[in-house]
Amino acid sequence: MDNKIMLEGLLWDLKGLSDLVMHGSLESGTNKVNKLFRDSLIEILDLQHTLYGVMSDNDMYSVCEVEESKISETRDSYSPSLNDM
Repeated sequence: MDNKIMLEGLLWDLKGLSDLVMHGSLESGTNKVNKLFRDSLIEILDLQHTLYGVMSDNDMYSVCEVEESKISETRDSYSPSLNDM
C-alpha cells in the first residue's frame, strides 16, 4: 500500500476519533469521565498534528493559499441565502 494513502487513512481516522471523543467530553456525566475524555482529546489532537507534520514534510499533504478575492466571492455567493434566515 502506498504510504501516502495509508497516512491519509490514519489522519481521517484520527479526525473521526477526535470528533467522537469531543462529544464524549461534552456529554460526560462526571468530572472523572470528563477529564478522561479531555485528556484523550488532547492526545489525539497531538497525534493529528504530528502526523500532519510528517505528511507535510514529505510532500504528502499540501495546503494551497487562496486569493482573498476568491474567499470574498464565495462568501458573497452565500450572503443572500444567509440574509433570508
